[in-house]
Amino acid sequence: MDTERLNALMAEWHEAGRKRFEASYPNLNYDENEPHHWHDRRKYIALDEGRGGAFLVNKETGTIYRLKSVYGVPNLRKVIGHIDLVTGAELQRRRWW
Repeated sequence: MDTERLNALMAEWHEAGRKRFEASYPNLNYDENEPHHWHDRRKYIALDEGRGGAFLVNKETGTIYRLKSVYGVPNLRKVIGHIDLVTGAELQRRRWW
C-alpha cells in the first residue's frame, strides 16, 4: 500500500471536515481535537478520526469499508470504494452512512 497515497487521502479527509467542525465548535482547535491518522494492521489499514475508528482498507484489494460497531471489524456490506478512486470529501460525507 502506497504510504504517499494514504497520507494524501488523510490530509484531504481532514480538510473536508474542517468547515463543519469549526462552525459547530468555534472555540476549539480542529487540528488538535480531530486528528486523522492511519494505522497499519495485519490484514487492514485502519483510517481513524479523532479518538475513534472510521474505515478499514483491505491491504490486498485496496477496498475501503466502514467499520461495524466493534473497532477493527469491517462491515463488508458498506463498501466506500477503492483507495485510488475515493476522495477525502467522500470519506467525510460517508463517515456516518
